Amino acid sequence: MKRDSAEVKEERIDSGLKRPKKLDGKPYTNSEREWQDIQLQRASVLKDKQDNKAEDYDLVYENAVQFIPDVSEEMKEQIEIDELIEKEEERIQSIEETKKSLPVYKFKQELIDSIKANQ
Repeated sequence: MKRDSAEVKEERIDSGLKRPKKLDGKPYTNSEREWQDIQLQRASVLKDKQDNKAEDYDLVYENAVQFIPDVSEEMKEQIEIDELIEKEEERIQSIEETKKSLPVYKFKQELIDSIKANQ
């Protein structure tokens, strides 16, 4: 007979809430319970120590946060410079296009050659 997953899940939850037993089904003795309690205390002490270390690292994080704005200021300056360069390149391109659109541009080289020849 197969059991559905809901029954299996319910059994697992119920068994997890009960006091743990040995593999042979017998309950733990007092000395084993004491050992478990000691282990739990040690784990909580270690957890507290880790929390204290985490608080110590906050100072390092604060220094890193102060470093970020310095980098962003340099990046802002670089972005401004890049924008200025881009605007200047667009201006130069606009001037070149205007020169090429003039009617005299077709005769530019001939005009230069004539001036050199007649001076």
